[in-house]
Amino acid sequence: EKLENNRFDIIVSDVNLPDGDIYEIMEFAEIVDCPVVAITGRGSEEVAVRILRAGAVDYLSKDDVAGEHLLALDRIIRSAINEHKTRLQIDMLTEALKARNEELERSNHELEQFAYVASHDLQEPLRTISSFTQLLADRYQDRLDDEANEFIEYAVDGAKRMRGLIQDMLKYSRLTSEAEPFKPVDIGELCDLTIRDLTGAINESGAVVTRDELPEVSGDSHQLQQLFLNLISNAIKYRSSDRDCRVHVSTSESEGYWTVCVSDNGIGIAPDYYDKVFIIFQRLHSKHEYSGTGIGLAICKKIVENHGGRIWVKSNSSQGSNFYFTLKKGESSGTVLDNRKSA
Repeated sequence: EKLENNRFDIIVSDVNLPDGDIYEIMEFAEIVDCPVVAITGRGSEEVAVRILRAGAVDYLSKDDVAGEHLLALDRIIRSAINEHKTRLQIDMLTEALKARNEELERSNHELEQFAYVASHDLQEPLRTISSFTQLLADRYQDRLDDEANEFIEYAVDGAKRMRGLIQDMLKYSRLTSEAEPFKPVDIGELCDLTIRDLTGAINESGAVVTRDELPEVSGDSHQLQQLFLNLISNAIKYRSSDRDCRVHVSTSESEGYWTVCVSDNGIGIAPDYYDKVFIIFQRLHSKHEYSGTGIGLAICKKIVENHGGRIWVKSNSSQGSNFYFTLKKGESSGTVLDNRKSA
C-alpha cells in the first residue's frame, strides 16, 4: 500500500519478507521505474545472481551494511539514485530526439513532395509564357524599337532560366521519390557513357577526359550516372582560360568503400566555399559568367548520401579542384575496366 501511494527515489529491501519476497517488490518497482537494492542475511552467490538478473541494481549482505560499513550502503544508494536519474534524463532526451527526427523526416518528405508537385505544375504555364514570348520575338522583332526588343529578350531569357530551374528541382525531388533498388553497378561503364554524352562539350572545349580502372559498386545506376555527368560537366564548364582542360577520374580502396576522385585543372574553388558549393541554389559566379541554376552539386550530394557515402572537395586556384565521394563496394568489387581516354 505504501509503495502504491508514495513515490520513492530508491527501494532498499530484505530478500525475504514476512508477507512475501523481494521479487514482488521488484515487479512493482519495474512498473513505477524505481531502482531496488536487495539485502539478505542468508544469501549465496547463486541468490545474488538471480536477484540481479531479476532487476535489482545491487545486492548486499547484512554484514556489509552493519556498523562501519553503513557508509558503503550510503554510497551505493546515492550512486543508484544518480544513475537512475541520469538514465531517466537520457531516456527523455532520446525520446525527444526520436520525435524530432520523425518530425524532420515528415517535413523533408512533405517538402520533397511539394517541390515535385510545384515544379511539375509550374511547367505548363511556364511553357505557355515561354512559347508566346518567343513567338512575339520572332514575329514582331522588326516592327518594334530597340527598347521593346530588349524587354522581349529579357522575358525570353527569364523564361528559359526558370524552365531550367524547374527541371533541376524536379531532378532533385526525384532522387528520393523515384530511387531504384541497389544492385551491382560498374562505374567504369557509367563513366564511359557519361563521356559519350558529353562529346559535344568535350569537343567544343578541347577538353581531355581520362579515367583509371574503375570498380563495381552497389547502387542506383541512373543516379550514379547523373553524379558523374554533373561532376565532369562542371569540370569542363569551369575550365581555366590559360591552360588546356584536363579531367581525370580515379579511385582508391578502403574497407567496405571505394573513394572516387574527379579531378580537374580548372579555375578552382576558394576554401571558404568548400561546403557552400553543395548547398542548393548556391552560386559562386553570376549567370553572365557561367550558366546554370546552382543545383548541380546539391544533386551530387543528395545522390552520394542516398548511397550511404559522403562528398567533399579540395581545391587550389592554380591547379584546379578534386571532388571526392565514397561508395559502398559491390558484390564483385574486383571487376574493373581498362583505362579510357576521350579528347
